Amino acid sequence: MLLLFLSDLPFVQHRLARTFSHTITEKLGTEANIDNVQIGLFNSIILTGVEIKDKNNGKLLKANKISAKIKLRSLFISPLTIRTVELYGANINLTKERDDSDYNFQFIIDSLSQKDNRSSKKLDLNIKSIILNRCYISHNIQDKPYKNVFDFNHTAFKDVNASIGFKIINGDSVDIKVRNIAFSEKNGFKLKHGYANASINKNTYKIPRIQLETKASYIIAENINFVKNKKQRFSGTATIKPSTISLRDIQPFVSTQMPDVVFSLNASLRLNDNKLKIPNLAVSEKSRNVELQVKGEYSNAQDFNVDVKKLNIKSPLLENISGMFQTDKTLTQIIKNINRVDLQGYVRKHYSSLTATAKANVKTYTGDILIDAKRERDKTYVSIASNNLNIGKILSKEDLLGNTSFVAKANGVNIKDFASSIKFSNLTLKKYDYRNITAELERKNNELAFTINSLDSNAYLKAKVDVKELESNKPQYYIDAAIKKFAPHALNLSKGYSATDFSALLNANFSGKDFKNFDGDIKISDLQISKPDTAINIGNLSLSSRNKGKGRLVSANGNFGEAEINGKFNFEYLARNFLDIINPMDNHGKRHSDENVFDFNVHLKDATIINLLANTSMSFIGKNFLYGHIDSYNNIFQIEASVPQMIYNGGEYSDVGLFCRSDSNNTSMRFHASKKLQEGKLEIESTVGTKGYNLENSIAWNSTAEHKNSGEISQTITFPSSSGGRIESVIHPSSFIFDDATWNISKSNITYEKGKLYVSGLKFNHGENELAMDGVVSKFNDDSLQVELHNIRIQKILDLVSFDDVQFDGEATGHINISSALGTPRVNASVNVDDFIFNHAHMGFLNLSSHWNNKSQKIDITALIRDNAYSTTINGYLSPSEDYIDLNFGANGTNALFLNDFFPDAMQLSEGRTSGRLRLFGDLHAMNLEGTQIVSGLKLGIEPLGTKYEIKNDTVQFTNNLISFPSFKLYDTYGNYSNMTGSVKHRDLHDFSYNINLEPHNFLAYDRMQEDGGSSFWGAAFVNGQIHVYGSPGNFTTDANVTPQKKTIFVYNADQPESTDNVELLRFRNADATKNTNDSTVQIEKQEEINDVGTDIRLNFNLNITPDAELRVIMDDKAGNIISTHGRGNINAHFYNKGSFEMFGVYGINDGTYKIKLQDLIQKNFILRDGGRISFNGNPLACALNLQAVYTIPAVSLAGISVQGSLRDNSVPVNCVMNITGNALQPRLNFDIDLPSVSADQKQMVRSLIATPEDMNMQAMYLLSVGRFYTYNYDMAVSPQSPSQTSLAMNSFLSSTLSSNINNFLQNIGENNGNWSFGTNLATGNDGWNDMDVEGMFTGRLFKGRLLIDGNLGYRDKSAYNSNFVGDFSARYLLNSRGTIQLKAYNESNDRYFTKSTLTTQGGGIVFKRDFNNIKELFHSSKRKNSQKRHKENSKGHK
Repeated sequence: MLLLFLSDLPFVQHRLARTFSHTITEKLGTEANIDNVQIGLFNSIILTGVEIKDKNNGKLLKANKISAKIKLRSLFISPLTIRTVELYGANINLTKERDDSDYNFQFIIDSLSQKDNRSSKKLDLNIKSIILNRCYISHNIQDKPYKNVFDFNHTAFKDVNASIGFKIINGDSVDIKVRNIAFSEKNGFKLKHGYANASINKNTYKIPRIQLETKASYIIAENINFVKNKKQRFSGTATIKPSTISLRDIQPFVSTQMPDVVFSLNASLRLNDNKLKIPNLAVSEKSRNVELQVKGEYSNAQDFNVDVKKLNIKSPLLENISGMFQTDKTLTQIIKNINRVDLQGYVRKHYSSLTATAKANVKTYTGDILIDAKRERDKTYVSIASNNLNIGKILSKEDLLGNTSFVAKANGVNIKDFASSIKFSNLTLKKYDYRNITAELERKNNELAFTINSLDSNAYLKAKVDVKELESNKPQYYIDAAIKKFAPHALNLSKGYSATDFSALLNANFSGKDFKNFDGDIKISDLQISKPDTAINIGNLSLSSRNKGKGRLVSANGNFGEAEINGKFNFEYLARNFLDIINPMDNHGKRHSDENVFDFNVHLKDATIINLLANTSMSFIGKNFLYGHIDSYNNIFQIEASVPQMIYNGGEYSDVGLFCRSDSNNTSMRFHASKKLQEGKLEIESTVGTKGYNLENSIAWNSTAEHKNSGEISQTITFPSSSGGRIESVIHPSSFIFDDATWNISKSNITYEKGKLYVSGLKFNHGENELAMDGVVSKFNDDSLQVELHNIRIQKILDLVSFDDVQFDGEATGHINISSALGTPRVNASVNVDDFIFNHAHMGFLNLSSHWNNKSQKIDITALIRDNAYSTTINGYLSPSEDYIDLNFGANGTNALFLNDFFPDAMQLSEGRTSGRLRLFGDLHAMNLEGTQIVSGLKLGIEPLGTKYEIKNDTVQFTNNLISFPSFKLYDTYGNYSNMTGSVKHRDLHDFSYNINLEPHNFLAYDRMQEDGGSSFWGAAFVNGQIHVYGSPGNFTTDANVTPQKKTIFVYNADQPESTDNVELLRFRNADATKNTNDSTVQIEKQEEINDVGTDIRLNFNLNITPDAELRVIMDDKAGNIISTHGRGNINAHFYNKGSFEMFGVYGINDGTYKIKLQDLIQKNFILRDGGRISFNGNPLACALNLQAVYTIPAVSLAGISVQGSLRDNSVPVNCVMNITGNALQPRLNFDIDLPSVSADQKQMVRSLIATPEDMNMQAMYLLSVGRFYTYNYDMAVSPQSPSQTSLAMNSFLSSTLSSNINNFLQNIGENNGNWSFGTNLATGNDGWNDMDVEGMFTGRLFKGRLLIDGNLGYRDKSAYNSNFVGDFSARYLLNSRGTIQLKAYNESNDRYFTKSTLTTQGGGIVFKRDFNNIKELFHSSKRKNSQKRHKENSKGHK
């Protein structure tokens, strides 16, 4: 107790501290220091401020506090036993200088292990347990380099907390129990909890359990037992229980970025006499994205066996793994592309047999690979095979590579002694599948042999390359190749050479590592170029290189011409030497290297090979030459060229000449050429001359075309006498003519100094048009160029920079300030355009301002366009550094004609307004549009259809590469409408295509009159149905499935048979020729004659024709012969403006007329009877006709045809029936006669009198021309009582004249439309005019043709009749459209030719009509029958 009391006294503690420090210093032989020593209860000692240094006076241990519990007995009897040692806040530094030197704590171990009892420095110590609290432990091997990842050579652990127990058994055995250990390593690894217990002696290691836990990993290992035998070899077992390992915990140990993936792991291990056997190792991931099963054995690096039973890696894990290689983007993408890996295989190596084998079967998303390898003693054999391995997908180069099937084999000792081969059964390169290619490569010491053999149909070749003295300075090359067929276009190696293949023989024998020391010959013989219709024999080409003194002579010869280079040359320095020669600032009297001193000359005779290689078209006329001399030592350069006449890519050039010479003092050059134009020619001449430090330059051109373009510009440039000085240029007053306008250039000065270009007084002017520039051009923000514009055409400026995605035009006035023009340009501008044009549409007055935005490094643009009461705002920016534009348009009644450029050529807007937002953005050469526009009052014309429409108020939507019309209503000129949906697609405002659907409602879909172009087809079509319009530039297609409505009329002129050979169904006019240039609302400037520019126009119609539509066929345009019909049918029509016009289907006649002039004298209107047909089967003019037309002569006397009065003198209506057959080109006409109102006996009597077809035709023509029957003179005498033929003809003439006048009167009153006709007949008897019959015949139609009325009224001035007035009458009402069911009422006379008396009969009834060939057809539905008949006819028409 007294000791405890004394130890609490400060001076005692300090005294004890010094004593302890001294003792430790003596025992360890190094400096030790303890601030305080405190003895506590239960035999504890507390040391504070402990510091122990190593032998090099470095800090080994520094602890805030060390607490120890000592066994009291051990203070008096060795060993000193310390039950527990606790270190608080200790800093332990473990170091050594080199890997093979001792640690800085080795002296402590030596002190503990000393066994000499006589040593005064013996330290016999036994520690039972150690506890560490918040300690820091570092470890460094000083001569090792540092790494950025965990490195045991340089590591440090902080926040180390541990509790470790020791138990020594029998002196050489120790039990260790780690109850807990936790720490944070400096590179990020953190051990959250660790546990282990172990028993260790000299020959036995037993670790029942190890447990490690981090934030995301948990590892348990059990039953780790190892025994060491006398040969110092181990045997034992170990088991890794199901554990989890996070790759994030491995991150501190690797440099790549590890993904957040957690694996499950379990394994068993066996060790037998240092031979490791792993019966099972299994790794998996919770989502089953990876599965690994491995077993194997390992003795040493020369004897092992590994079997991979299963390795499956799925896409999600591969993507995570790819993130580990962020610095290698190519590898990252390859891993992602592989997508999935399934692997099975093994690796075996046997030291005793000196063999090793390996086999792997790898299956991936991109293909499978089979690998087989074997090594026997010093030779290795490898085989790799794959079937459809998609190399392009793996390497993300699918445009270059594709599926590949191959077998590759190699065997050899090392890289200098091997043989290899590869056979491609399929190799996809640039989307072409090569077949049957084999290659072999073999090396023996200093010789290399390579052969390739391709049997592909488009790459048929064989080649052999031998290289000798491979590692010498001048290896020898021997090449023999036979190219039997090489088709670069078919192989997708060139866009040119379509249907072209090459063949040749190649032989080469040369030496040298590169072209600089190339010595030998290359010969190409039998070079031939084959096309389907011709073969071009290029002949032989040869290239030779020979050493000649200090230089070389290189020559090329062939049918193309000759070329030669003679002297000393090194093309690597040629460009630099050339600049040295022509640069007057540095070379005045100065000599340079002699790398290039040579002459060259070229003479071209045949340009065939140049055209093929450069894909150009060139030919020479006359002798041409190119000669040159270069001397880099004396700074001399000279070149001369002359081409009297040549044709290049279709252009004809003549008098092309070039002369240039430069030395240290002067440079002179002259170039001249002429080019033939469509009108005249363009002559260009340029001269350059230097003397001292002055350079005179001029360029002149002159065009003899209709629009004059000529001029000359000259300048004087003065170079400084030393490098870095000022370069001054004076542009002399000049002028040039552009598009017949003369522009003047004022005298101006341009100076270059220290990276800055000073422009002073540069002006271009033409009348009131002027462009002026002054200022400084440099990369600095403080320097700016001022540009003043006055009435300058915007389009001309944009043409110079090839800005043509959208069109801007107008005359601009204002100023532009450009600063940092050579750096990041900053543009500030204020410009007005009186008549601004956007996409050929006049928009109004434009006021535009722009300024440089220093923050965003862009040009901000603000503009306002005013067009009377309408306006358009523009806001956005232009980025010069990114070549990017972004403009927002706010339209308020903007002229909508700017949309014309987005419509097909065949569609044109003539007026309209639009409102809404529109954004123009993107790369300057790949712009796009987005936004919404509401269009109103938009007038749209479709030129191929001849129609004009109006869009009253609808929305147009602009999205990426798409302009859509979601719901439009299109109104025709009659107020009828069609629903319209569709879109226009484009690729960055290029390659437009359109797709429009119409749903018309009694809509005018076609409207072309004959005067629109004199074509064979015209008319107007009002339709219901579906119409699809689509196409692209140069293509216009319409597909229509429609039903014509009322007021529809189709007219076809069959009198122009030649028109079907080169159909001009549609004719297009140049809109520029018809537009009013003073009317700003008409802006159809882009329209050309579509046929002239080669537009393909296809119109496909499926017409469901009803009686509402009228079809007219002009049979004889001059005579006025016209068929006008109403009917039914399904007609398919196909028109191609560069091909033919075809029609298919059957058109059935309901009613109609045939207006015909016979013998150029008789013009009659025949009525077409129901049931006729026109059948189309291709050429419309070859359509088959089956028509029957009737012309009724109201009153014809039967007495004229009777034999001796066999028919009484009674006038009746007579139908002249015309049967029309054949085709439209060659119709066949046959006549017949029908007497509808007489009895059957009378009809039979008349038939008997007209015995032959010739008689029938004569009577019909006589009836049509005279109006009565022709009277046969049977007994060759005329009764004096009978009327003469002259008298009869006169009566008929009077009757015909009276009928014609009455009919004309009827047609001129009201809307008769030919529904009524009237005929008269005047006949005199034997008493002349005192014995006269007067008859009137009439026919009519009422109620849209449903009520049919016909009859006759007459007066007979004879007492023999019961009544002087006579008349027949009938009325029929059609109860259905086909007229098969009718109501009929009539009044008929019962005259017989045997009596003079007159009786009449009246009546009424129902009439039912049915055509049938047998009884069965009589009772079948006529509707179904007709439907089947029409279907059959339509099908027949399409064949």
